[in-house]
Parts: sequence; structure tokens; C-alpha cells
Amino acid sequence: MQAVAVAVLSLSSQAFAAGVELGTEPPDSLIVTRNGLEWVWAGPCAGLAPSCGVVALHHGFGFATDSQWTTSFVSIADIASAFSGKCASPYFNTVWNHCDAGDITVGAIWQSPFAEPSHRNQPYSETFLVRTSNQVPEPAGLAFLGLGMLGLAAVRRTSRR
Repeated sequence: MQAVAVAVLSLSSQAFAAGVELGTEPPDSLIVTRNGLEWVWAGPCAGLAPSCGVVALHHGFGFATDSQWTTSFVSIADIASAFSGKCASPYFNTVWNHCDAGDITVGAIWQSPFAEPSHRNQPYSETFLVRTSNQVPEPAGLAFLGLGMLGLAAVRRTSRR
């Protein structure tokens, strides 16, 4: 009976990620940046139901398209290498606070074109999220910057006359 209680306690300490980290910005040390995209390993389950855990989207992170995957990575091994020790599950997953590296090595990555076909859409596949890097300026921001510079040049030219 005591062994069962210990097992339940150890599982419960892993199971509940809904602590202070959930919904907060993950630290830079857990973010992988590739080709203007920022990636996080959000948990050990599919991002949407049916799933063994729910992923909360926040801080601009969302589910990746095939194009975003292939822009950033070249293979399962590349993904595994990039995310070695970088689990952000406590920041995104409402059930689990860990990631399963073994799932990546067998190709169980949710909604990734690199995933093994039999694992791609499974509830137990690892979920990764992506957002546009803050290092890439938005077109509207560039337009306003350009207009501001033109305005400054015009003011400077008129003040010289």
C-alpha cells in the first residue's frame, strides 16, 4: 500500500504543470531561434484534442505550419539536437511539466512534416510551438520608420533655408 502511495505522489508531482510558470513568457534559454522563427517544446502530448494534455497558446506562440517546420529544421535529428534540454512544458501545458525526448527520436512530433506518418497526429506526440522572432521587423514598422526618416529629412532641409 505504501508503494502505491509513493507511486501516486511521484506521478502527481510530474502531472500538474498549472503552477506559476503556466501562461508566462518562457525564458530565452528554452527558446530555439531558427531563420527568424522562435520555437518552444510545449509538451509531451498533442496540441489539440484528442490529447493527453492541453497546450495553452500565449505570448504570440502558435501551432506551426509545414512551411515553418521546413524553414527551420532539416530532420528529426536536427529537432532533437536543437531542443536537447530545452523543455518549456511548464509554461504551456496544463497537465504535464515534462517533455519526452524519446518520443522525438521515434518521430512522434505532432503536426510536423518530419514526423513518422503513424505518429504525426497521435495524442501522445510531442508538441512544439512557433512565433515570429522579435528580431524580424514587421512591414508596418519599417514603413513608419521610413516615413519618420523622410519627415526628419524634410524638417532639416526647411530649417537650413
